[in-house]
Amino acid sequence: MSDDEYNRHISSAISEWKIRFKKHNRKLKGNDDESLINETACDIVDEVKEIRGNFGANDARFDNGVYWMLSDEPTIGWRKDWEKYKSEPK
Repeated sequence: MSDDEYNRHISSAISEWKIRFKKHNRKLKGNDDESLINETACDIVDEVKEIRGNFGANDARFDNGVYWMLSDEPTIGWRKDWEKYKSEPK
């Protein structure tokens, strides 16, 4: 897989995540109930688990596992407040 293909796959995964993240967090409407925030995060995880094979590659990084890789970096997150958990680059 070329670097361009890899970058397209990552961009596609991030776009798919953004759609689901916005959709589910819109329901919170400023609600800071911890259990509801966690439930919403689980809903997002459940949806991305259903995304398989949309990336056109047989590479395991491009099934739904790409989302776990991106959240480990962290480029994406599951909770509405995920960015506060990002650490400074090493």
